Amino acid sequence: MKQSQHLDFTIATLRDAPRTLHFITLAMTKYVFTHLGCSHIMRQGVLSKFQTHTDIRNILLSTGNAEIVENSPIDFYWGCGADGSGKNMLGKILMQVREILQHTYSADVDNRNVK
Repeated sequence: MKQSQHLDFTIATLRDAPRTLHFITLAMTKYVFTHLGCSHIMRQGVLSKFQTHTDIRNILLSTGNAEIVENSPIDFYWGCGADGSGKNMLGKILMQVREILQHTYSADVDNRNVK
């Protein structure tokens, strides 16, 4: 089955699901980001989210310079994959966003509160 046929099948299958719009949006978003190489779009969205929400911004900043890994055993693009050989693009984006935020904001977070 070709990739576009698989996507068409996925959308057709999800069309009858109770939360159709939600599932189709997730499927399309993952397809676009993964197969069209739109990491820059994800980076901008993640940056905007962390600029807007102080609570999660402080949590991200509290990680210092630690490596961030999206521990997803089923996602080899955004995560590390089951065997750790994935691209970890979400982790890389989070580290890039953290670096931008470190130059823009100061974290007012007690590291003992971050789990």
